[in-house]
Amino acid sequence: MMKQLTPGEKLLAALELQELGLQMKKTQIRRNNPDATAEEIHQLFRNWLLARKPIPDGFRIVSWPRKCNSVTKSSYDVSLANDEEAEHLIYQLGLRGYQTLSVMEQSKLGRLATARLELSSHAVTDILFASSGVEAEIVAGALLLEVIPDLTMPVAQIGDLITLKVLSSSVNRPHDELDLRNLLLVASDDDLARARWLTELIMQRGTHRERDVLELLQESRAAVIG
Repeated sequence: MMKQLTPGEKLLAALELQELGLQMKKTQIRRNNPDATAEEIHQLFRNWLLARKPIPDGFRIVSWPRKCNSVTKSSYDVSLANDEEAEHLIYQLGLRGYQTLSVMEQSKLGRLATARLELSSHAVTDILFASSGVEAEIVAGALLLEVIPDLTMPVAQIGDLITLKVLSSSVNRPHDELDLRNLLLVASDDDLARARWLTELIMQRGTHRERDVLELLQESRAAVIG
């Protein structure tokens, strides 16, 4: 009988697969461009990263690696029972070479909210434990998608991503506002219904960061769709 992996173990495996997948892509680019210089290979790899759509999370992938100021960033939601499990996961990632850059708390829930980790000077990973307060629902609703060829991982639904972008978007976070607009443009009625449900849960649980996220969702949708 196969061992049932914990959410933390699944995330560790996902991060290892991500690093492997990125290295495989770099190798493929070098093979397809044998006469390219190292700088040209770097630019081709950067263009590939920029061309990829941000992808939800499953335990979750909140976004697949994105190039921002020459730093590759990715985010994951993890549904864990308590801070002790979260701290153990951060410790396990540290053993694999990840350096903890920052840790934030969610005061309303009395939980660790996020941890920002760095594998190298060009790779930053955000782990979300209790940032939005609906991590468990997002993880439970994750869909299996092929994020890169031959690599299938659980990713968040469009409605879940819309919810998170509404919660985090502001004039100081233009990437989030752009992501939110693009998500709303492709969202189905079911996606919007799920986003409303999750924003209502966020309001009920007090993790709305003193913002009426339900109203913000409606305003964002009206601004994009009319």
